[in-house]
Amino acid sequence: MELRLLSARIHFERNRQALSLEQLSKASRVPLEVITDLEQMSRVPVESDLNKLINTLNIEIISDREIRGHLMEMLREFRKHIFYLDMAQAEVYYNTINDSLSDYQNGSCFIDYYLTMYFYATQALDGFVPIQHHYQWCQCLKPYLNDYEEDVFITANGFYYMLNFDVHVTHEYLLQALKDVIDKQYKALIHYVLGQALMHKYTSYYLGFQHAEKAKTYFDKVNNYHRGYYVRILIQTYYLRTHQYDTFLDATQNTYNLATKYDVIALNYATSINYVHYYILVNQEKKALETLNVIPRDSSEFLTLKVYLCYRLKRFDEALETANKINQLTHYGYSKLYKEFFDCLYALLTKSDRNCLEVMTSLFYQAKVSEAYFLMHLSSRILNDLLVKHRKYQKANEISETLFEVIQVVMQLKNPKYQEVVDFDENLS
Repeated sequence: MELRLLSARIHFERNRQALSLEQLSKASRVPLEVITDLEQMSRVPVESDLNKLINTLNIEIISDREIRGHLMEMLREFRKHIFYLDMAQAEVYYNTINDSLSDYQNGSCFIDYYLTMYFYATQALDGFVPIQHHYQWCQCLKPYLNDYEEDVFITANGFYYMLNFDVHVTHEYLLQALKDVIDKQYKALIHYVLGQALMHKYTSYYLGFQHAEKAKTYFDKVNNYHRGYYVRILIQTYYLRTHQYDTFLDATQNTYNLATKYDVIALNYATSINYVHYYILVNQEKKALETLNVIPRDSSEFLTLKVYLCYRLKRFDEALETANKINQLTHYGYSKLYKEFFDCLYALLTKSDRNCLEVMTSLFYQAKVSEAYFLMHLSSRILNDLLVKHRKYQKANEISETLFEVIQVVMQLKNPKYQEVVDFDENLS
């Protein structure tokens, strides 16, 4: 095994087993400087020291020269199906690879194996904990990555940060990543995730739209209909949030037609959530709930919207039943502000907190500071109901005026002259 891979394997296993350099040195009786030099790729230890490290870490290092080509080809095909979001076929490769787990984890393909599994986890696995494990493990490999491996690593990190709703970190990290990533397919994915991150703040809607358009151009060129579909959903979100409702409805219908043409109709639940947001924004909450109820998904986002809609429509028993489903989730899986919004709704439903008015007021202004435009709409409606109930009409007017001012800002954002226009220097197409 070449020095880079050998160094990476020892460093990876030591960190995965939470051992310090000193602890491994003491346990293996190998001098500290020998382990340090190995992990820094300075020199290969003598065979006796290497065997001591292998035995102490309880690992196996195999020679896979004869099958390495086959293993690499399997991982390439696996990544290709992940990239094209062909998750059914990706799962076949996932299971096949795991049938030969020892060959992948103990041979010269182990870096490629762990990075590919990390990438797969950010696309396929439900729940934050398993993805977090992949993230932690792969950070150990960063010093040992070649250019292509680093592209996979950076892209998976971007999805990980976005799944954790760490919008600021995602934005800052991926702006730098656009300069570092070489492979065009991963650069296109970065544009897509950047578009997602920027759509979380209303003053950056147009920048997010630009990144989404850049990704769409590449995905359409390589006939990646699944990725192209999700990018179109993001573009629809831009039209929706900037109140270009006619354009939003036309774009949504075109996306539906594309999904039908290329037989990705199963993905149309992603379009449905934009319809739910549309009906809420145009005050058709009954229609929003009807649309939400036909979506076969029980994520925390969907359930929180259902609690909100049932509460607004005075269907309190259904709202409480749905809220209890959320409380049974092991991980909320949505942003911190939405979790606070849900907690306040739950307190209203169970009448367990007399400070809901103050909490919802604080949440509304937090949403404004965070530029969480849609949450401002949701919280303002609950808040106005509470303020009117308590006969605080002046405060209700203040909330309405604040929301109206933000709406006026957002309405201007559909005009690029109000935005910093990004000049992308790379040519994906």
